[in-house]
Amino acid sequence: MLLASIVHDFNILLTPIVSVLEEMQSRGVGTARQLKKVDAAIYCAFRAKTLGRQLLDFATPPPVRLAAVDVGRLVEQLVAPLASLLSTNIRLDLDIAENLPKAFIDQQLIERALLNLV
Repeated sequence: MLLASIVHDFNILLTPIVSVLEEMQSRGVGTARQLKKVDAAIYCAFRAKTLGRQLLDFATPPPVRLAAVDVGRLVEQLVAPLASLLSTNIRLDLDIAENLPKAFIDQQLIERALLNLV
């Protein structure tokens, strides 16, 4: 319970930091070097959030929650967070087939896997 409280507080502290960094990134204000530092800071913040989630999962593995999920839509919703994890010289292009059948998956596990892959 203590670990969950600490991770929750940690994520609350990271949220405004990520918001400000993403705003700076979207405005493109600063030198190329400064923008690379912003990109790196965003990456580190997302990794910190992921690490917190992994700590919770290690301490108390969550139950698998299977549901019918539109994977194409799920991936489209993750484009911005995934792209923000990448270096500015790497472009994320997706080619998602239309009318994919829903997949019976645990959405959070798939999201986490995609974030870890990127």
